[in-house]
Formats: sequence, C-alpha cells, structure tokens
Amino acid sequence: MENECLPNFRNCRSIPCCPAIRKSLLAGKSAPVPPARLGLCAGEILVIEPRRLAARLAPGRVERSGVSRSLMAEKRSSPIPDPVAAYDRIAPAFARLAQRRKAYLDRVDQLVISQIPAGRRSLLDVGAGDGTRARRIARAGGLRELVLLEPSAGMRSNWPAQDQARTMRAEDLHQEQGRFDVITCLWNVLGHIAPAAKRVEVLRQFARLVAPEGRIFLDVTHRYNARHFGAVRTALRFLRDRVSPGGDVVVAWGAGGAEVRTTGHVFTHNEVRSLSRQAGLIIEKRFVVDYGTGELRRRSFEGNLLYVLRRADEPSKAAAAGAV
Repeated sequence: MENECLPNFRNCRSIPCCPAIRKSLLAGKSAPVPPARLGLCAGEILVIEPRRLAARLAPGRVERSGVSRSLMAEKRSSPIPDPVAAYDRIAPAFARLAQRRKAYLDRVDQLVISQIPAGRRSLLDVGAGDGTRARRIARAGGLRELVLLEPSAGMRSNWPAQDQARTMRAEDLHQEQGRFDVITCLWNVLGHIAPAAKRVEVLRQFARLVAPEGRIFLDVTHRYNARHFGAVRTALRFLRDRVSPGGDVVVAWGAGGAEVRTTGHVFTHNEVRSLSRQAGLIIEKRFVVDYGTGELRRRSFEGNLLYVLRRADEPSKAAAAGAV
C-alpha cells in the first residue's frame, strides 16, 4: 500500500511553510518532526493568516464547507447527541442528503457490485439507513437474501414490510447468528462507533459472520482527504497526528432548517489496516473515490477510502493457485 502522505507541496503557495514541515509532508512515513520543532513550525504557519488559521484550530468550531457537504469540526466538550438519535432526527431529510452525494454513493455501490464473488446469495448491510442502497446492491449482485441492520426507528419507518430487519446496534452483532456471503458497512458507518476497541469488536463480528470466501465492504471518510477538506486543514491534521493521533470529530447536517450534530470519526489508511488486523481481517483491495465527483483517484489524499476485506484464515488466490 502507498504511504499515507499528503500532496506534493514543493510548489504549493497555499502553505508556504518552513522547511521542517515541508520535509515532513513530503516524507510520508519518515521520522516525525520533533515536538519542539513542530510547535515552531505550527507557529510559522499561523503567522500567514493568523485569524483564519487560528479559527480553524479553535476547539469546537464547525467549519462550514458549503451546502453540499456534511459539516465537520473537532469534537466539542459539551454533550453531543447519540448517533441513533441524530439519525432519527435527519430521517425525513435523508434522501435529500444522499442526493447531494449521489455521484460518490453510486460509484461506491458500483464498485461493491463489481467485487461480489459469483454465486453469492446473502447480504447483511450494517447501518442500512433507508435501505435504498442495500436493495440496489442485492438486486444487481443477485443476492436473494437481504438483512438490513439499522437501529434508528426513523430511518426504518419507510421500509417495506417484507424487509428482514435487525434493530440492534452494530455493537450488538454478537447476538446475530448465521453466515452471510457479503457484509456491507458503508458511508462511514464505522465512524459512528466509539471508541476504537468497539470498532475492532464490530469488525471481529464481521469476520465471524462472513461466510468462507465471502467479502466485507467498508468505506470510510479519509482523514487526509485534502481534495475535500482542503490542503491547509489536512496538513494541520497530518501534523497533529504525528504528535498525538486523533480523528474524533463532530458531524453536523442541515435538516429541516435545523443543524443536527452527532459524534463521528475520520480514518487514516494505517488506522483501518490496524483495526482490520486486530479483527482477523485482511485488506484485499482498496479504492480511492473522490467524495465530490465519484471518480476513482490514484492517490489516497484525493478521496475517501473503500475497502474489500476477507477473513485472515482464508487462503489468498495466489496461495491457492500455487498449491494446485
């Protein structure tokens, strides 16, 4: 897998940073900048646009990125509504919110469908929302058995009566029995599960529930998606992570004239790889998808991340071919 590096800032005038920061950004996985030097570098960046950048760093500030984006900010100290309660509130506006990201969501669905192994029959969608995407994937992928897991009553309110529903949270998947050929967990649903230990446990349950030679599809919001979050903001996140890894955010949507907030998490590739390994899963493929246009991108900092996962105890195709 490629290094989790930021864009080449050598000719970038939006961040005329000091040599130590420039070297760190270009190095990717090289040794981090010493904390003392990092503090000096951050100060030099702030001198450029002190009011604007200081506002970006202020805790609890919601950075508005336009009506077509979910609004994200660093985690506030005041209580934030539970994700299930938040989705209950945005349920009437969910279709409209999804329409804003149609290009991205459609491309992710197409990739999932294209990667489903032939002859599969069953799908479990975790965090199914209104169920529209899971039904489309199941229909196109020839998956006759569809189970939708969604704890939000508001999101389930318009489901057809024949849908197989699970009203539990993803954290309660240990109660689920049986096996599924395909498991999907899309649009950063994993980011609403906290803390990291619970994310590992959810992925561990995916590994338990997926059938032999089945596949798990997971897409997450990429913390270093500079194309979406902007170069300056991404650079600041990158530098903060070199000292103290983070990722917890407040997510906010505009729904019905009100702003609805909840907790969330945005991921790095290395973080997903670590979570998967701890859960007994292996990353088989990774796609970088532009969050605005849905186009496939080559570099990780240009989009969000879609993963195809398999159980670690399943032999790889290469190993199986070598054994023949």
